Amino acid sequence: MKVLRVIACGSKKRKGFHKAKDLYLGGLFILARRWAEQSQGNWAILSAKHGLLFPDEIVESYDYTFKKAPKDWIIKVGTILTQFDQILIAAPKRYVKPFMGYRNVYPVFQIAKCKGIGYQQQWLKEHTFNLEEEKIDE
Repeated sequence: MKVLRVIACGSKKRKGFHKAKDLYLGGLFILARRWAEQSQGNWAILSAKHGLLFPDEIVESYDYTFKKAPKDWIIKVGTILTQFDQILIAAPKRYVKPFMGYRNVYPVFQIAKCKGIGYQQQWLKEHTFNLEEEKIDE
């Protein structure tokens, strides 16, 4: 079974060009990245500007927020998602909503009823193995 774990981008970013996995600096992103990486399989970042970014793609820092998904953004991401048997998405509802009709999409925060960022962080901590004790900005 071909599984893809998808996490949301974050507003706090490094300046300049970086691998997508190294661009975002926020605490929620760091926890989500650990959750995604532990699968040792495919994972991607759902970017408000770029659509779906794979971890080693090089991108430039940007300042763009997700208000409403443009149709071309939904089509671009949706085309990639159909290539997988199962999609586990750890992202806010506004990112997940355009893909709720897909048979293979499982929005883990919504299924777990994580209503706020604190609940999302707790869920990620509980579902991440060997979480190192280090300070994460929250």
